[in-house]
Amino acid sequence: MRALIRRYYRDLTRGLLFRPLLLTLLHGALALAVVLIDQRLPGDFFEGSVETARAVLTTIAGASFTAISITFTITIVTLQLVSGQFTPRALRGFLGRPWVQLVAGQFMGLVLYCLVSLGLMPDAGQDVHYGLPGTTAVVLSVLALLSLIVFIDRIARAIQVSNIVADLAATTRAALERHYRVVEDPADGVRPALDEAWPTIAAERDGVVQSIDLDALCALAEKTGAGLRLAVQPGDFVIAGEPLARVERGARADLEAVDGVAALRGAVALKSQRDLKMDPAFGVRQLADIAVRALSPGINDPSTADHVLHWLSALFCPLLAEPRPTYRRRAAGEGVVEMPLRTIEHLLREAFEEVVVYGADNPRIARGLARTVERLARVCHPDHRPAIERLRAAQQAMCDRLPDGLLERGQPNGEGGLPCDVPSSASPSSA
Repeated sequence: MRALIRRYYRDLTRGLLFRPLLLTLLHGALALAVVLIDQRLPGDFFEGSVETARAVLTTIAGASFTAISITFTITIVTLQLVSGQFTPRALRGFLGRPWVQLVAGQFMGLVLYCLVSLGLMPDAGQDVHYGLPGTTAVVLSVLALLSLIVFIDRIARAIQVSNIVADLAATTRAALERHYRVVEDPADGVRPALDEAWPTIAAERDGVVQSIDLDALCALAEKTGAGLRLAVQPGDFVIAGEPLARVERGARADLEAVDGVAALRGAVALKSQRDLKMDPAFGVRQLADIAVRALSPGINDPSTADHVLHWLSALFCPLLAEPRPTYRRRAAGEGVVEMPLRTIEHLLREAFEEVVVYGADNPRIARGLARTVERLARVCHPDHRPAIERLRAAQQAMCDRLPDGLLERGQPNGEGGLPCDVPSSASPSSA
């Protein structure tokens, strides 16, 4: 249940609805509080007539509407730029940034504050003061103006490709650490022999596996003593009727007795898009998309693709230094829950396969990939050596396809990198 609540909270806070709406309502409540306080203050504490307060509040409300239109125009243009220049899959992360939501909420809240204050304003003929609401509106408008300046500065920095790639790499690294976290179970990481004859529990609808609530599945396995083997993992696309999990023989009836089939389906969140929190391959996919988009004829920016290769090297070097599990196993009483994990080979294909294809005729990308292969081979654990050798063969084939003389073999790339033909004997010991 807690995982379900966290999932819905993440979905709410990643758009321009929840936090801006909450800030707007807080500004409305602030207007009510300020008016009540103003009515209890002495008349000479905050001097200001009703006419002056009406003029101030009306002016600020009109200016705030203009600022809101400017803010959303800048945001939409930025989203179009990020989608067209880099990758549309990065949009969700951009909208989830707190400073984007803060500025939208501040200006919408300032409008509501002014409207509530104007609605509670006494008639102009009454001999009363109304200075505090107008003074507070001026203070809020100054704060909103400062936040708009910060917003423009942040957005100018956020759309720089170096910052986009660095932020995405940092988020992906954190997701990989969670994905391959160290556990105490000695059986964890050893994929069990899967009995294809075990009954399956199928999906009832189509969608991408966005997250899996392992705590809920463990509670279900503990209650029934059943062995549950998930057939999917976050990032997989599932069609209705395809298996979500397999249960050991005889356990299906126990699950149905406690409504466990519906609980298992509910623990596997099927959505319309992937989520980086439990799906590190999605982060690798976004980095590869930026590199591939940069290599397209319409953009033709190999420097960006080479920059992405640097960050992919930084991402994979610590990942390849140790053996990594291919399966996650969690005991739950007499039951057990098993979930497949992304293999290192899958992540390497996701990162470099299309870069090899679309950068085949570019000498800069050939040198950059040679540098990347050497870095990875230098720290690679023997378990991952076959995957690195396959990547090396693809990189060498790129160099072989380049025209003679365009890329001199054995010559450095001019940026402190490595020659195109990295020797296949590179290993941690020889490095």
